[in-house]
Amino acid sequence: MKSDHRHELKSNELAQWVEEFPEWARANSRGILVGGVIVVAVALVYAWVLYDRNVRVVNRRVKLSELTSQLYVNKRQAARSAADGKDLSFVLLESSNRLAQFADSTGDATMAALTYLKRAEAIRSELHYRSGQVSSDDIAKQIEQARASYHQALDKAGSQASLKAAAQYGLGLCAEELSDQAQAREIYQQIVSDASLKGTVAQAEARYRLEAMADYAGPVVFRPAPEPAPAPAAVTPDSNALPAEANKPAPVQTVGPVPTPATEPNTSGPHSPAQ
Repeated sequence: MKSDHRHELKSNELAQWVEEFPEWARANSRGILVGGVIVVAVALVYAWVLYDRNVRVVNRRVKLSELTSQLYVNKRQAARSAADGKDLSFVLLESSNRLAQFADSTGDATMAALTYLKRAEAIRSELHYRSGQVSSDDIAKQIEQARASYHQALDKAGSQASLKAAAQYGLGLCAEELSDQAQAREIYQQIVSDASLKGTVAQAEARYRLEAMADYAGPVVFRPAPEPAPAPAAVTPDSNALPAEANKPAPVQTVGPVPTPATEPNTSGPHSPAQ
């Protein structure tokens, strides 16, 4: 009886709630609207996060990989053209412009730092692949652009040791290309002494650079080429001279049977001639 009574009470409460719901909804329409908007907004944000993680991030990684691969292709193209007497170093500057556009538009700090590193590499490489003499003004102007890109990479790298060390190492290379060996050595020493960069590739490169800087810091002097050896005098053969074999006597040839040597008479036997 008690269970039937409870069931009857619940049925009455549900019927009463359904009957009063329209009135309650009209009275709380503003709150219902706000709550619905919040629920829809949360659902959209969640869907956007999933899309950004699974689609946009993958697309950005693919794009960065394509730009990096194109940079190496342009390097090989510039090297081959230089061997043929053509100057195609400008393709590296085109790569640097595309890398800059990608770094400025991406919302990922790690990708931006890596892209700025590659952009600085493209700017510096153009100077090395350019045909002809490069003026000091061009070097200074272009290296300054590379340094700015390395600083941008350093800002985006944050606490990531590998990217931070690579950006600092690039600044050291820029100092060397401006012939500022003292500043380059100071930068390399800071990288080597920084415990937070332990184990990074750039720290190992900086240590090697410090050890090898003395080998190429001074002017390069080449030894004079050795005097060419005199050519041997041409020997004119003497038509009257005969080879040594010509002075030897010709061997005697025997025609016919070979004569048998004569034998001496036997004087010890009984048929020996009288004395």
